[in-house]
Amino acid sequence: MKKFVCLMMLPLALVTTNANARPYPDQLGVCYFFSGNKLKQKTPCVVAAGYGAGAMYTSLQIGKRNYYFETNTMTEDGQTTYKGKPVHEYTRDASFYRVLTDKELETAENEELLFCYRTRDKKLDICYSSND
Repeated sequence: MKKFVCLMMLPLALVTTNANARPYPDQLGVCYFFSGNKLKQKTPCVVAAGYGAGAMYTSLQIGKRNYYFETNTMTEDGQTTYKGKPVHEYTRDASFYRVLTDKELETAENEELLFCYRTRDKKLDICYSSND
């Protein structure tokens, strides 16, 4: 009897399941390119972000060039990728560009931060800040 009730409820659960997808409004930001720990370029960029279908994304548009990062929200590790390859996410202090540890990040309540992505081969090391 329990199996029968469960089977009868399955179509109802499938019909009432709600999927959400949402782009956030684009924001003007500043993008920073690093090589090692040295700032190589600072340039205006458009920061676009959103979520849906098991992923979140951040897109950094600089002129005609687009840097698109996607984070899989359907897995435990939540791996972020660029062009299908894993990237390392980290945070820098916006004043001195110092890489912050997790502990420092916890106490950086009113600090201006840069949100960063670095490819494993370190050919791309890009950060951004946006006007919230």
